[in-house]
Amino acid sequence: MAASLQRGNTYGSEIFSILLSHLFADLIEKGTLASVERTYDDGAVAGGGESSAGGGSGVGGGGGAVASQGKNRALKQSARLVTQAILSNGLSGLDMASAVKQWRCLRHLTALTVAVVTESGFGIVQLFDYRNQDASAVDGITGGMYGIRLDNLVSGVNAFEALASAKLHPNNTGRHKRDRHRYVCVVLASQVLTLLDAFIFPDNLDAAKAASQLHGLALVRSTEPRLGQSQGTLLASLVRLSLVLLAYLEPSSVKFLQACSRLRCFLHWVLEILRESVALGGYNQAFHELTAPLDRMVLAIVLQCHRALSRCSVVLMEMESNPWQKYFADIESRHKGQRRLFRAILELREIVLAAYRGRNEVLRAALSPQAYEALSHGLEEVTIGGGTPSKAGASDSPSREALLRSFLENGWISGFHDVEVNGSLVIPEQISSGQLHEGRPATTRGQDAIQEIVTENYAIVREYSALLNAPFTLYCENQRRWAETDAVRDREYEGDVSVKNLSTKHKANLAECAKLASIRFSLASRRFHHVVRLANDPYDSNRHWMFASRTDLMYRRITFHPNYDFNDHREAS
Repeated sequence: MAASLQRGNTYGSEIFSILLSHLFADLIEKGTLASVERTYDDGAVAGGGESSAGGGSGVGGGGGAVASQGKNRALKQSARLVTQAILSNGLSGLDMASAVKQWRCLRHLTALTVAVVTESGFGIVQLFDYRNQDASAVDGITGGMYGIRLDNLVSGVNAFEALASAKLHPNNTGRHKRDRHRYVCVVLASQVLTLLDAFIFPDNLDAAKAASQLHGLALVRSTEPRLGQSQGTLLASLVRLSLVLLAYLEPSSVKFLQACSRLRCFLHWVLEILRESVALGGYNQAFHELTAPLDRMVLAIVLQCHRALSRCSVVLMEMESNPWQKYFADIESRHKGQRRLFRAILELREIVLAAYRGRNEVLRAALSPQAYEALSHGLEEVTIGGGTPSKAGASDSPSREALLRSFLENGWISGFHDVEVNGSLVIPEQISSGQLHEGRPATTRGQDAIQEIVTENYAIVREYSALLNAPFTLYCENQRRWAETDAVRDREYEGDVSVKNLSTKHKANLAECAKLASIRFSLASRRFHHVVRLANDPYDSNRHWMFASRTDLMYRRITFHPNYDFNDHREAS
C-alpha cells in the first residue's frame, strides 16, 4: 500500500503517514488486543494468585487498578496481559504464542516508523545539522515555543496538519523535504514511544526492582529482521526516535520532559549492554567492532543533548525576558512551564553525566580536545558545586536552580554550535576532525563515526526502499517465469507469423496505392496541360494556322485551325 501511494499520488508519503498515525492512535486508545476488557477480566481471574502476591503493584493491587482507570486504560490492560504472559511463560494473562506475536507486531511497526522518519530526512546525522532548526519563536502549526507542542495524540494526524507543510514546501528535496515532513515525523515518533511505554515500563512491575529493569532490557535487545539488519536492536530504534523528539519538541512541554526521562533510561540500557560486551571480550577500546554501533549511539545522544540544552537556555531567557502574556494564557502556566524546563535540564545533564562516566573513552576519542575539556570542566564544576541533584524538588530549591543555571552557562553548552560542511557530510564543530590544539592535530575518529552513522542511515533507507519495491519485484519475477514456459513460446511464434503476414500485406497495399497514385497524377497532369493550353491560346501572338481537314464536333467546317505542331523550315535549314 505504501509503495502504491508513493507511486500513484503526489502526496503519497503524507497519506501513508496519516494512515500510520491513525493506526497508532487506535492502538493507544483501544489497546492492542481485540475485546481487551473481556480478555483482561479472564486473565485477571486466572492469574489472581500471582497478581496479588506483588504487594499491591500487580493487577489485583490497588495501585495497578487505579492506574488502569486513567489515561490509555485499554492499552495498559493489553500491556499488562502481555507482560504477565512473558514473565509467567504463558501461565498467566495471554498464552505465550499470542504474547510473542503481539510484541513482534509492535517491533515491526517501530522499525517501519524509524524507516519512514529516516527516509523523510530525519536521520541521526540530519539532526546534527543545526542549520535545519526552525528559527521561529512560535511554531506555525501547534503554537509551541521554540518547538512543536503535542498535547493530544489520540486523534492522530489530520489531513490539514500533514498537507499544510507539503503545500508550503512543494520541493521534496533536501531541507524542504525535512520542513515538509517535520510535524508528521515528530508525531509518529511520539506515538510509537507512547505505545511502547506501556509494554517496556508496565504498571504491574515495580521500577525499583531489578526484575523490572531486566524485563525492559530483554524486550529492547531483540531485533526486527523483516526490515533488514541496518537498524540494529530495538533499543537503537527507540534511541533514534527519542532523538527526533529531543530535537523538535517544545523544551518546556510535558512531552519533552517525558522524552528526556525515557532517553535517560535508554542510555542506561545502552551502557549496560556495553558493559556486558566489555566484560565478555576483555577490552575497553572505543568504537571497537563489536561495540561500535552502541558507541555511535552514545555519541549521538551526547551531541543531541548539547543542542537540547542550548535550546533550553534560549527558552529560559525568552521566558524571563518577556511578559507572561506573550506565550502563556496565565501566570500559573508560565510557572509550570519553567518548572518543567528546569526538570528537563536536570534530566539532560544526568544523561550527559552518565555518558561521560559510563563511556568516557568514546567522548575522549570522538570529541575535539577543546570540546572535551569544556565538557569535563562543566561537569566537574556542577558535581563539585552541588553534587548530583535529585529529581524531586530540583526546580523548587534555589540552590538546585542556581546549580542548573551555572551548568547552562558553561562553555560547552554556550559554544560549539557551528558545523563544518565536508561535501554532503555535515560535521558538528565539536567533533574531532583533525583540528589543531596546542600545536598538535587531533584525530579524525569523530569524523569517521559521523561517516559511519551516515552509512547506517543510507542502509536503512535502502532496505526500506527495497521493502517498498518488493511487491513490484515479485510481480516482475512471476511474469518472467511465466514468459519462459512452452505455451508462451508457442504463442510468441504464432504472433511472429501473424506479424510477418500482416507486414507483407501492408507492403503490397502500399505498392498498389503508390501505383494508383502515379496513374491518377499522370491523368491529372495531362488534363491540366490541356486546360492551360486552351486558356493561353487566345493570347498567343505567334500563332500558326493550318487548313482543317475535317469538321469539328458540331459538324462545322472551319477553314483555319491552330497548328500546334508547326515546324519552322528556316530553323530546320
